[in-house]
Amino acid sequence: MAIFEYKARDIDGKESTGVVDAPSEQMAQDVLREKELSVISLRERKQITLFQSTLGFLNKVPRRDIVMFARQLAVMISATVPIVQALRILVKQTDTVSFKIIISEIADQVDGGAKLSATLAHYPHVFGQFFVHMVRSGETTGKLDETLNYLADQQEKDYDLMSKIKGAMTYPMFVVGGMLAVGIAMMVFVVPQLTAVITQEGGSLPWSTKSVIWLSNFLVHFWWVILLMVIGAVVLYSSVAKTNKGKHLIDKFKMKMPIF
Repeated sequence: MAIFEYKARDIDGKESTGVVDAPSEQMAQDVLREKELSVISLRERKQITLFQSTLGFLNKVPRRDIVMFARQLAVMISATVPIVQALRILVKQTDTVSFKIIISEIADQVDGGAKLSATLAHYPHVFGQFFVHMVRSGETTGKLDETLNYLADQQEKDYDLMSKIKGAMTYPMFVVGGMLAVGIAMMVFVVPQLTAVITQEGGSLPWSTKSVIWLSNFLVHFWWVILLMVIGAVVLYSSVAKTNKGKHLIDKFKMKMPIF
């Protein structure tokens, strides 16, 4: 399914813009005709680029916003408020700018005839597969409000658990980070000066001292190699994590890590 942005005119001559979810441009035009809209312009929305996905990562939606989204949407659906109108209300009530844009786009797509679950699937960095599948089951059974309430409770539990984990890991991560910073500073600034003194005195050095000197020289002269390796590892991890098989392997590795 592709997303098409349109500009159209209704039977009263009033212009409107939005998006429609359809497998082809012809199908998108047919959907708009069924809504009694005369198409002025229609173009397919471009896929998200790597730069845009990076910005999406930087503008990550807080989990508490997703909890409030699910709970408030469930309340309005229980009150027989149309989904599109409920989404428009949530746009005004959301403070996070990136999430506000996403909800607005979801409202446009639902208004164009797409199902709520199908539109949520377009934002995997915000709504996970479990969230999307549960919403789809709620649409099928006609109990979308109950499903959204369940998702809100589940997301809230996950948020509390992640908060506890982050709180428990803050001090160890701070200590490890400080040790790494001090170690790198020693290798780059202190060890080279000691090396000059040691080599002037002559004599054979133990293998442990030679290893420290070699590591210091490597960090000073080939720091760019380490930087490239870190960037390559991040890119490789991001590429693998985007595939289903990669996600399975990463989760399997996490489950088998000794301490964690």
